Amino acid sequence: MKKYGFAFLALMLVAVLFAINVWSVLSLDRPTNLAWNELGDSMGLLNALFSGLAFAGFLVSLTWQRQELSLTRKSVEEQTRELSRAADAHNQQVAQFQAQQSLQMQSQFHAQFMFWHDLWLREQKEMQANQDAQDQCLTLCEDVGERESQSLGKDAREMFPGGYYNFLRYCLEELEALPVTDEKRASELRQRYARILRAELSDMEKKVLLLGQFHKAPSVGSLPYLIGKYEILHGCGPWARDQCEEIWLNYRGVLNSASHDED
Repeated sequence: MKKYGFAFLALMLVAVLFAINVWSVLSLDRPTNLAWNELGDSMGLLNALFSGLAFAGFLVSLTWQRQELSLTRKSVEEQTRELSRAADAHNQQVAQFQAQQSLQMQSQFHAQFMFWHDLWLREQKEMQANQDAQDQCLTLCEDVGERESQSLGKDAREMFPGGYYNFLRYCLEELEALPVTDEKRASELRQRYARILRAELSDMEKKVLLLGQFHKAPSVGSLPYLIGKYEILHGCGPWARDQCEEIWLNYRGVLNSASHDED
């Protein structure tokens, strides 16, 4: 409003000056033609005044426009900063939610894994407490070089109860379904839980599992495949290479296949 008031006052001043100039020229006592000539000459001064005022008005208008553009730019910059802060806050909330959800899913995974692990340990302890079963395992491992792999596989699978294999498979399937999207983190967790399983296995169990599960090349996703993928039988290599090389190669084939899949 102040800008327009200033412009109105400027126009009023010009109009007053124009009226005073006309009145002062025409009110003099002189011939009419001479008066009109003097009026025309006086208009040159007014023309110069009008031109100066017009240029001044242009400069004032340009200054106002620059101020308005500056205010608009500042307003846009402030809005941009507000939007950026809002986006950062939203992203932070999303990241926190995802982290909480990931921790919750990992906690659920741990509880489920340990549930099957405890059931597997129960079957394992019952088997280890049976001295006859231990003697049969020892005899089987000593006669490896004298028997065919098919016969070895059948007898080795009968050494352990069915629940032993089922619960071990459920543990390994939990590792396969680990709910972690970060591949590096998932690999670390899988290795950690695989070490838990390996720590519970005796050398005798590893040998019997090798004989019973790897008498032939396993199919993808089967219990033997998962045992090999997570290197559950780590540590029995020297004995296997000497006593049952063909079976050992089947186990190694799974290791090589799993390592290529990870690459």
